[in-house]
Amino acid sequence: MRKFLFATAALAALAATPTRAADMAPPVYKAAPPPAPVWSWTGFYLGVNLGGVWAHENFTAADPFNTYGLAGGPFVPASAGASNSAVAGGVHGGYNWQVAPSFLLGIEGDFSGTGLKLSATQSPLISTLTNSNSFATWTNNVRTLSSIRGRVGVTAGDWLFYGTGGWGWGWEKITADSACVTTGVNPCGIGVHAPVSYSTTRNGAVFGAGTEYHWVGTNLIVGLEYLHYQLNGSSAVGTTTNIATGVPVSFSAACPAGTPCVSYTANSFGINEVRARLSYKF
Repeated sequence: MRKFLFATAALAALAATPTRAADMAPPVYKAAPPPAPVWSWTGFYLGVNLGGVWAHENFTAADPFNTYGLAGGPFVPASAGASNSAVAGGVHGGYNWQVAPSFLLGIEGDFSGTGLKLSATQSPLISTLTNSNSFATWTNNVRTLSSIRGRVGVTAGDWLFYGTGGWGWGWEKITADSACVTTGVNPCGIGVHAPVSYSTTRNGAVFGAGTEYHWVGTNLIVGLEYLHYQLNGSSAVGTTTNIATGVPVSFSAACPAGTPCVSYTANSFGINEVRARLSYKF
């Protein structure tokens, strides 16, 4: 009887085992997370920039016809230099091509406004006989700076290091004057001056370098850039007039009254700019 009960219990246990195994849920396997997307520098971007500019410029003035009638003859070309710095800010935009895993080509244009002002004075004018009450002055107000540049760089993941160069130009307001008054060691017959004022766009080359960093998880790019503008010279000629009345006058038959004869030159000069950048890549 005991053997029969033992065999019956064993058979019941074996019969129940497959049922319990079938009731168990299969294991669940979670898929591995997708790899993080690789950042590509290729594409259009727009941004803003803010920084500072500084420059030194040399000016000259000449009166070859002696329109001031100096007893010692025409003054030797007067010259003076000026240095200054200012804030500059504006916008930029361009397109990058990441042509290889670590090589980049690009093109960019930018426009910035600035309050850079360069002013210089030469006093007295230098003549065979120095006139103690004579002077020449120049002022150059650089209002805007712009450029179109190529970019060549190397990438390292979210970092870009590049050089840049191309064509740059600046829009400027230039004023100049020189005067010879009625008193002093070598006075003029009457007080006269030869003012001139004009606006001009001066062109030249621009080159520099910079670095940018892609803000991970966004389309924002922050950067730091240095640019050097080398702009050409500019000249204008002033007409000698009476300081008090504004009527054109002259002491020289070679330059009759009302004829522009006193020349002013703003020489070729360089402007340096360092700026922070914030761009959005589309």
